[in-house]
Amino acid sequence: MVPRHPFPPGAERIGPPHLKADPEGFVDTFHPCRLDRISGTVTVTGPPPGVVSVGFYRFVLRELEDLVRRADGGAFVTALPDALAGHRLAGISGSGGDIRATLAGLGINPLVADAFGAA
Repeated sequence: MVPRHPFPPGAERIGPPHLKADPEGFVDTFHPCRLDRISGTVTVTGPPPGVVSVGFYRFVLRELEDLVRRADGGAFVTALPDALAGHRLAGISGSGGDIRATLAGLGINPLVADAFGAA
């Protein structure tokens, strides 16, 4: 998972996003990993900071928070650890089920609306 050059080659000269290799040829992807020194394997144990993985869906937590606040200024959403899905979303709002309808009307992923419980 470690490239010998940035993606695509020359990307570091044209601006982000890019993966720039250090002098030894390694790239920091910011994914947390676990090293098994006996087998020599590296296991990716989670998403980069600020990214929430719910199953195969990935969200930038800051963007989720902004979307939810736009739908309801008093609402909050967070990500909680989940053994099967990686994370699960949980939300709270003073407007009850109204925020679910608002988020659905905005075309937001149903996982976000479902974070606010049953209507």
